[in-house]
Amino acid sequence: MIRSSSARTPPPRAPVRAPPRGPPRPPLASSHPSPVPPLLSRPFPPVRGADHPPGWGELPGAAGCTLESGTYRDRMAEFTAHGARVHGVGTQRPDQLAAFTEHARIPSPLLSDTDLQLAAALRLPTLRAAGVDRLKRLTLVLDATRTARGVLYPVIDPAGSVEDAIGLIDHLARS
Repeated sequence: MIRSSSARTPPPRAPVRAPPRGPPRPPLASSHPSPVPPLLSRPFPPVRGADHPPGWGELPGAAGCTLESGTYRDRMAEFTAHGARVHGVGTQRPDQLAAFTEHARIPSPLLSDTDLQLAAALRLPTLRAAGVDRLKRLTLVLDATRTARGVLYPVIDPAGSVEDAIGLIDHLARS
């Protein structure tokens, strides 16, 4: 059984920056004065030999991880031209995400948040499918200081969201 939890994230009002933890880290991208790398939340990138939970395709925004990932892959040059880097996040194990990355030829890393620490820290919206918590699809745009500059949520059109992300990055780069 699949149920969608209510969105736990209020719309951002202004750029938010989490307090630093531990030693300082280098910027996510330093070749451009104000890079804005998107961080993508993917509910369930398919893994070879694993089926989606029953009813998965009926959940709004759940299906489309391969389409969205492939569209990002095919338009990666546009993100690079803006000095942006793309990272994906899923709740699957690292080996499952690595298998999906290899199978779909995804050039950007897919980060594993199996214990939902990132989701909790950023208050990302989640859903529960077949007894497992998943991230809802969203795009979070961060600048080089890891400040949230924009959020695309909800994402209903996985392929169209890539165009929206490019437009948002372009807008932020000009402002």
